[in-house]
Amino acid sequence: MPHCASSDCQTWRPQPFVRLARVGVRVDGEWFCSTACVESTAETRLRIPDVAFETAPRPPIRLGALLVHAGSITSAQVKEALQSQGSSGLRIGAELRRLGYVDKDAVLSALADQAGVSYLRTVDPSCVRQAPGGLCRDEIRALGVVPIRTEVREDIPVMVVACAAPVPRTALTALRALTGHKTLVYLVSDEDLEALMAAYAADVPAQSRVRVQWTHDRHEAARRIAEVAAISGDVTLREAHLDPLTWIRVVGKHGVDTMFVTPGGTHEEVPQWLAGTTPH
Repeated sequence: MPHCASSDCQTWRPQPFVRLARVGVRVDGEWFCSTACVESTAETRLRIPDVAFETAPRPPIRLGALLVHAGSITSAQVKEALQSQGSSGLRIGAELRRLGYVDKDAVLSALADQAGVSYLRTVDPSCVRQAPGGLCRDEIRALGVVPIRTEVREDIPVMVVACAAPVPRTALTALRALTGHKTLVYLVSDEDLEALMAAYAADVPAQSRVRVQWTHDRHEAARRIAEVAAISGDVTLREAHLDPLTWIRVVGKHGVDTMFVTPGGTHEEVPQWLAGTTPH
């Protein structure tokens, strides 16, 4: 005999009545008697962070030191770049490239060593036109991560992703939490990442794309979750709390609804989610 999953509600219904008359809605397998109960439960849930963020395991070796060790540049060239960096405003890797001391591949290789990940010298943007991973452009831009492909390794779903330095470790934790996939990270240049973001989901029909909503209010997000649950009847709700954003995904038979909650900010003001940043 189903009882409403809302802690503030005592409603129950006979099982045949719930099953045959399709009374109420289900969220994450739990039965709720009404959208009002879904809304109040969702609002409470959105106040409680439930994602353990990943942080960098140790302070990384400076990029300049790695390039010197690799024989790509000299200590004198690093010193010159650090001095001119103050006026150019570029990161040290970009400044060394501007001065002509290193090429893109040398910097990318050193950044990958620094972050403890692999890297791709080149990547064809056409590989993401069908939106591997099932995300949308707003999501990948907020994450700073682009899924390249999905695969199964030892019966475990894996999402292969590309990102630029610094590795957005908190965003990767959120991606794993909300998709259920492990991630295999490849570092790419800033230019290649931008090309991938521009091409992502370009060939996906508009009617099958992820629906996206931005809101500054958790009350509004909870109301929208309840609406989607009422339409689908049975949904899965996942969220990641990442200051200043809360990323919400509601998956049902009608597709995926994504919500970004940005209290006190706007869509344009929200930075990418970064953790364990890499100084370079």
